[in-house]
Amino acid sequence: MSRLARHTCLILFTAAVWANPAIRPGMWSITSKMNMEGMKVNIPPTTVKQCMKPEDAQNMSRPSMPKSPDGKPPACTMLSNSMTGNTMVYRMKCTGAQPSEISGSMTFGTDSYSGKTTVDSMGPQGRMRMSTEFSAKRLGDCK
Repeated sequence: MSRLARHTCLILFTAAVWANPAIRPGMWSITSKMNMEGMKVNIPPTTVKQCMKPEDAQNMSRPSMPKSPDGKPPACTMLSNSMTGNTMVYRMKCTGAQPSEISGSMTFGTDSYSGKTTVDSMGPQGRMRMSTEFSAKRLGDCK
């Protein structure tokens, strides 16, 4: 999985943890389907498993994002985050080697969530737009 894809999965999971105090801790399966604008190659869906600990579920107002897979804290800021019913709409901005703006929406249940995110970024090859549709479900307790 590319660093951008891992970073996006991390952001999606973090946004879910921040947004919904009703989400239960445990092992989660998160499936995402990415589409890169201008690419003619079909990117297959990716599924990752993530353990959300009880303290993650209880501490919904932490001031910073968790570390990325490479161990460095991402330089991202949540610009807006609103909840209407069980749906969250959000917008973030990340700076650094690959600056990006992220927007999306997520709809939650206690043991599931789904949504769509769009990432606009600038990289060495110029502007890129990646759209990701995702769904997640709680599998049970962490092992």
